[in-house]
Amino acid sequence: MKKIKWLSVVCLIAAFSAINTANAQSPDRTNSGQLAVTQITQEDDELKAMEASQAKDLNERLVEINAMDKSDLTRSEKAKLREETRSIRSQLRTLGGGVYITAGGIIIILLLLILLF
Repeated sequence: MKKIKWLSVVCLIAAFSAINTANAQSPDRTNSGQLAVTQITQEDDELKAMEASQAKDLNERLVEINAMDKSDLTRSEKAKLREETRSIRSQLRTLGGGVYITAGGIIIILLLLILLF
């Protein structure tokens, strides 16, 4: 059992070392890597700002819909509002990003941690 644990740990370390070595020796890496990183971070900042403004607009629309007096609306208008709120919420979920781990994933991770250590 101990041999299997140590073997799996050694294999993981070797795999991560191989990945890092391959990245370090990639031919597209230039001496001006700092410039490329700066451009990427600027693009990321612009994208995040655009997503933040879009998320703010969507949240404002949700607040408007929730503040509406829906008693005067017809059944079809209420259905359209429900569809709109569902689509807005799904868009907000995709904009929010984040990592979601299912219960099965958590169980597998815990079992691996128990077996390895």
